[in-house]
Order: sequence, then C-alpha cells, then structure tokens
Amino acid sequence: DRLAELRSIIDSYAEPARDPEEERRQHVASLRFHARLASFADNALLGFIIGFMSQILTDLTVYKQLYTAPNIDLWRTGRQHQLDLLDAIARGDAPGARAVMRSHMESASLMMEDQQAVVMKRFMAH
Repeated sequence: DRLAELRSIIDSYAEPARDPEEERRQHVASLRFHARLASFADNALLGFIIGFMSQILTDLTVYKQLYTAPNIDLWRTGRQHQLDLLDAIARGDAPGARAVMRSHMESASLMMEDQQAVVMKRFMAH
C-alpha cells in the first residue's frame, strides 16, 4: 500500500511541466513524496527532519517562487531517482536503494547549488 501511494504521487507528475504554475504543483507533489517516504521509515527523527525540510521547501516554492520556470532536468532526474528507489525497495534491495539515494543526493546538491546561484543573482539585482 505504501509503495502504491508513493507511485501515485510520482504519477501526478508523469510529464514535464508546461508552465510555471504546473512546475510549482509538481515540485510541491515531489516534496510530498519525500515527506511520505520519510514518514514510512522506522526512524521518527528522520521523518521529522525530512517532513520539516519538505514543509520549508514547499513554503519557499509557493511563496518565494523557488522554481519560477519549468526545469526539465530537475523533473527528469528527480522522478527517475524516485522510480528507481521504489523499484529497489520493492525488490528488497537495500544496497540498491542506498545507491539510488546517494546518486539522488549528489545530483540534487549540484542542482540546488545552481538554483541558489540563480536566486542570489535575482536577490542582488534588487
């Protein structure tokens, strides 16, 4: 049931966003995926931290327009990592799941650094 719920969330952004509003909705749904995944762990602290960070990023996305234009690379890589992770979990492949998460965190870190540079440029221009 949990895997089905997570796949349902992923299915809500099966295609790249066509406009900034859809990009915002998809990003919020992706953050919901992270929060739900963490809530399923047998680690209350992890669930709290991920849920808290997910809420902060959701607020930034909605109120501060963290993503103002569709980002196909972020959509493609993030979604593929999520699908790969669920496949590894479904197979009971803990090392595979760990490898997917490591890859996801490395690529997310690079993309967030790039996004931070864009936000800082926007901030400095004002």
